[in-house]
Amino acid sequence: MRLAGLCELGPAGQAAAARRLHQVTEQLRDIKIKYEALNEFSAALQPYDNLISWDIQDAYHHLFVHSDDRAYLNFTIDRRTFEPVTMLGGLLVAPCAWTKVIRLVLEHLRASGFTLIGYVDDHGAAPPGARPTSNADAAKGVGFFILLYERLGLSLHRRKGERNGSQQLTLLGFTVDTAGNQVWLPDSRLDRLRGTAAAVLASASSNRRWVRRKPLESVAGIIVSATLAIPEARLFTLAIYDDLARAVDSRGPRADCHLSHLSPRDLRRWANFGRSGHGRPLWPRLPAHTLHTDASGFAWGGAASNTTPVRGAFVGAAASWHINIKEVAAIRLSLTALASSFAVGDVVRIVTDSRVALHVVNALVSRSVPLCAEVRRLYVAQRLGVTLDAEWIPTAENVWAKRLSRTKDSTEWRLTPTFFGVLDSLYGPHVVGGFPMRPCPPPARPPRSGAQTRPTRPIGGGRAPTTGSSRRSTGYRSFWS
Repeated sequence: MRLAGLCELGPAGQAAAARRLHQVTEQLRDIKIKYEALNEFSAALQPYDNLISWDIQDAYHHLFVHSDDRAYLNFTIDRRTFEPVTMLGGLLVAPCAWTKVIRLVLEHLRASGFTLIGYVDDHGAAPPGARPTSNADAAKGVGFFILLYERLGLSLHRRKGERNGSQQLTLLGFTVDTAGNQVWLPDSRLDRLRGTAAAVLASASSNRRWVRRKPLESVAGIIVSATLAIPEARLFTLAIYDDLARAVDSRGPRADCHLSHLSPRDLRRWANFGRSGHGRPLWPRLPAHTLHTDASGFAWGGAASNTTPVRGAFVGAAASWHINIKEVAAIRLSLTALASSFAVGDVVRIVTDSRVALHVVNALVSRSVPLCAEVRRLYVAQRLGVTLDAEWIPTAENVWAKRLSRTKDSTEWRLTPTFFGVLDSLYGPHVVGGFPMRPCPPPARPPRSGAQTRPTRPIGGGRAPTTGSSRRSTGYRSFWS
């Protein structure tokens, strides 16, 4: 019996066809094909464009299977043998074959003035006309492609797609807003992301961080597939993928996974994601500030436009960090120190002479575990509400930031507590400041400053009191060297 579709077979017939297609697919060579991406389409749009979309109905059934190849796809149900006449969707080569055929149609539409994307059977476009395109241009564009598809014998879904023109178009799982310069996830997809993350998190909480592999793979795939609208998606799923890889190495490809301590925190983040909004700009905005940063083996420095330069030293455990981690840390520390200079919504252009820092700032992810930990700290610092756009320059041109990070400040020193206690008992109490007019507070160690301080002398001259003598309770002045 010849068959053009699987709908009339029922669940049992569809299951039999799926098993047969799986057997055939195992014998086929894997064909790689590059599909058109939504980010390339959005980059070609202009603000306030009115967009249209359409969906081809039963796309694969427009392609006929050659009579010599149909025997390989036969399957039997209740002693009846079915022979597919058209391409079946479960076949590995179906998307590739359809994409090659429809590509000719898309080329004709582009030559006619359409700015479009075609992903299998889903198409979206900005119609021909003066930019930004209007609703009238959208109506003309819809009439053009409907007439073209009818002539080619391609049937369209009547209830799918946007035919009237809209500045907010939902396409391929994302909502593109040309008026607001944003791309975000629709509510249905956002609810699915939260729900799957919450389910896996509940399972991990009930089973001492043990979870099934399939649900964990599902939630990781859902999150990463939303990278276009969520820039930090890969950063906060890296721990989950590490747990998946660790389970494969230790217990096999189908074994349950034991989550690290970091993964539940990331899952909790995704279970509550998007409550206060999310999204990514369609087109980059002009930077409001330029921040030059640099790091050396012992210090970091940063200089932004119209602000006081900042610098600091790597102390403690940070002193032994790799230079790439220090370069990213220099960006984080400079942003934190100059936080009062930035407004919410500003774009800060980061100028660095490290290509590694350039990559991790723009991608918000790294394969290096220590570097990825620093990127996490950078993202937390980025909650100031600014957007970072990194740019690379040669080291020889990063003059000011390089000088800040490589010059040792000889005035940045302090006395040891023991020696300060001796001086304070002999000549104290000590203060740091100008000329106080009130009695000094009880002896206390002054805060660390960038300049040296000398022991104070009583007003009116004379020698400072020695140990055992009475101390004067009024008027002390400080001397700065």
